[in-house]
Amino acid sequence: MREYVRAGEIAAILGMDSKTSEWAIWNRMTEDEEDSDIGDRSRWQGRLASEIASGIAKDHGITIAKALEPKIGEGIMPPRAWEISPHTRTNGKPGVLIVMQRTQNSLFGWEAPTKIPEKPLMRFIGAAIAYGYDYAYVGILVDGYRSELYRIEVDPDTRQTVIAKVAEMIEMVRTDDEPVVDYDADRSAIVEGKASVKAEASGESIEKLLTERDEKKALITNLNNQANTAKKRVEQIEAMIIAAIPEGDSIDTGNRIVGVERNKKDKLELKIADKKKDVASLF
Repeated sequence: MREYVRAGEIAAILGMDSKTSEWAIWNRMTEDEEDSDIGDRSRWQGRLASEIASGIAKDHGITIAKALEPKIGEGIMPPRAWEISPHTRTNGKPGVLIVMQRTQNSLFGWEAPTKIPEKPLMRFIGAAIAYGYDYAYVGILVDGYRSELYRIEVDPDTRQTVIAKVAEMIEMVRTDDEPVVDYDADRSAIVEGKASVKAEASGESIEKLLTERDEKKALITNLNNQANTAKKRVEQIEAMIIAAIPEGDSIDTGNRIVGVERNKKDKLELKIADKKKDVASLF
């Protein structure tokens, strides 16, 4: 169990992540064991991060005051970051710089200097709150050869909303108070993950799902019946046409040429060609 929220999870607990719900984060926190092995990708990102931060600061005329040690603040674990010296863009206050590497294709919806999609925006706001700053810069090394810089100001209302929601989530984890399951957002986690053990739900919600299941099964049965009826009619029509055309002959209907041939199983079958297509390839 961990008693903090990662900055990247804030969007989910605020209901702003279409792929991950509050329930999924709660499960992640109740089951999570800290792993001392950060993995090769994270290790290399850490090695390169300082150089990227330095280059982005130089590209965009900001000054790095110091590296910040990632530590939990307001219940949030932020990513690695740097303090930026006071600047006119931050009303004379210091800010926090977070750097990333991205491809141009992955930046759909981003527009420098201030437009960031809602989900990643909440991650950066969470990082600023954790480090105790009102302003954040997001520096992105794009495609490995150019940089973009984005500016964020954390307004007081958003700060209080995030802090309150994070505190609420941590308390729910401590007291084993499970959030309401979002069956649309959490279906894969319920079916595939170990979190399925915690997927409790009320009789009302299960009954609703069962009712929908019954409706879909009835629809499938109805569609299968219609398909079988249509299939039988097709077979009847083909038999009627085969009986009407001598084997080896063909009839021009105006739009199509229809013939009867014997297949490899020694059964008569229709050969139909649209005149707009290559008739010669079929007869």
